[in-house]
Amino acid sequence: MLKKIVRMMIGAVAIVLAMALCSPEAKAQTQEPIAVTVSGGSGTRTSGTCPKGTGSCILATVTGAVQKTIGGVLSGGTMLLNLSFETDNAIAAPANGNCYPTQGTGSITSNSGKSVLSFSLQGFDCNTISNPTCLTGPLNFAIIPGTGNFATANGAGTFSGESVSCLGSGSADVQIAMQGVILK
Repeated sequence: MLKKIVRMMIGAVAIVLAMALCSPEAKAQTQEPIAVTVSGGSGTRTSGTCPKGTGSCILATVTGAVQKTIGGVLSGGTMLLNLSFETDNAIAAPANGNCYPTQGTGSITSNSGKSVLSFSLQGFDCNTISNPTCLTGPLNFAIIPGTGNFATANGAGTFSGESVSCLGSGSADVQIAMQGVILK
């Protein structure tokens, strides 16, 4: 009798596990390449305290229209970036000018406004002596859950950009490129 009860319990557990694994919520994420470009974006910059309160930073906000390709499908949207460049911790490099520890967050909202791809950024923003632009990177980005089609997305890649005017007032010269992998 005890063996029969144990077999029934094991059978019930197996059925529950099979149902859980076959449910729509348990579907596997698919991996796809992602490429994002911004051309003619604009931004602002101010001096202030770093978000973690660790010293002086240049705080930048960048916006622009994007073209993104995910898994071979091209679509548009709008990017918003909030970045902080730690000026107290600059690393001087003769060949590269200065490198600043950089961190931030960003989002790309679909043209319909129904989906938002969110990401964090981290790395060093470096300028060169021969080309002292801002936002040159490369930085690393990590995709974090957003909304709509990107509610469960994750992934990673590289981010680079350029602003010849260093986000000067009224400038629309920001160029950004992101490449990586997205799981959704």
